[in-house]
Amino acid sequence: MNIQPVPTAGTSRPPIPGRFTEPTKGEKLVSALLSKLPKNEYYVCEEPMIYSNRQSAHICPDFVVVNAWLGVIVLEVKDWVQLSRVDQQHVEIIRRDGVLDRHENPVLTALAYAHNLENRFKANVELLHATGPFQGKLKFPWRNAAILTNIQRATIQEVIEKGIWQAGSVISSNDLTPELFIHALRNIPGAWKLREPLDRYTLDLIRSTLDPEIIVQDKQGTPRGIITPHQKQVIVEPLPKTVITEDVLVGEAEDLVESSSVRLVRGVAGSGKSLVLVRRAQFLADQHPDTRILVMAFNNDLTADLKQRLSATTAVEVTNFHKICRKVLGDEHKNVKDVKDWVYKHYLEFGCEDDLPQEFLVEEIKYRKDIECYDSDMYLELERKGRGQRLTKDKRRTINQIFERYVKAQYEQRLSIGKTCHV
Repeated sequence: MNIQPVPTAGTSRPPIPGRFTEPTKGEKLVSALLSKLPKNEYYVCEEPMIYSNRQSAHICPDFVVVNAWLGVIVLEVKDWVQLSRVDQQHVEIIRRDGVLDRHENPVLTALAYAHNLENRFKANVELLHATGPFQGKLKFPWRNAAILTNIQRATIQEVIEKGIWQAGSVISSNDLTPELFIHALRNIPGAWKLREPLDRYTLDLIRSTLDPEIIVQDKQGTPRGIITPHQKQVIVEPLPKTVITEDVLVGEAEDLVESSSVRLVRGVAGSGKSLVLVRRAQFLADQHPDTRILVMAFNNDLTADLKQRLSATTAVEVTNFHKICRKVLGDEHKNVKDVKDWVYKHYLEFGCEDDLPQEFLVEEIKYRKDIECYDSDMYLELERKGRGQRLTKDKRRTINQIFERYVKAQYEQRLSIGKTCHV
């Protein structure tokens, strides 16, 4: 774990000499395109090592891309210059020297990489649904595609029309411009789509799976890297002489903000970020016993863990970020957060008075939120028993429309919360 200024996201670690083969011209081209993706939206990992079920065996996909809306994308790049024959299992190509060569279908290669990576992700229970009909399944979708850097779109379209490749699963040379490439990534088919973006905690877990680190112990058995000398310095760093109180700050406010120490603590899961936060809060509470200290977390489980760790420190209040927002926004925040209030407020607009009572609709939306069922197609096939009335496909389609409207209202309100709280 390290402590440093805000990083540039979306980059991968530098290549390790002798670990990977020399990148091809096509791989360099794709790498350059991936480097131009918005850094705050995409994380790119080049040739991550994915261990298979065979002992000591591993495979390295060319690229893995992570996005909050798309999930995980596995990309396989080929520099083939001419296709000769394509079927479901193999591709025959004509090399630059005129020799006929035979390879595995690159879409299957990317799919195999994706399945191995899926197994890696499933080893982390925090990336799985804990309850409901999707229990044990990943919280995010994955998808895979091949990139043929020298093959034109028209040729690939012929193969698609024959039913050998799925539309969007192979990216052509025509798509290798910054504008078209990002469009091609978004159109890679997946098993399902996210209804809301992945949160930062889940994205961090995905990144730590792709690029893992361990904390090595010293000879005394103490985990090294949990509290480094630099981290210890941050923990015991004194506050400015002027301490913020509940009084309204006047002239000195701007100077105080500029002189206050702000730190970003980065690290993969388990590297000690929370411990630094706890030790810092304990230190400040000890040094300033008359000062109220607030510790906030976004994740409910982390909030509960921090409360337990800091339970003996009475000067410290630990709360959830959303509770702070509710305090700031008051009843305005409850409009969407409270499902019942939202349904009752908009019920007449739905036009479903004869089919779906208000109370039934409220409970169904709450149920879908509890099991994290944001996919409309999945909801149509979901087994629902003991509901008091039969949920026909037409009723489910109506509920889908209402639920999508509810999710959209939640998303728009989150944007409003962010602007209101200046987060």
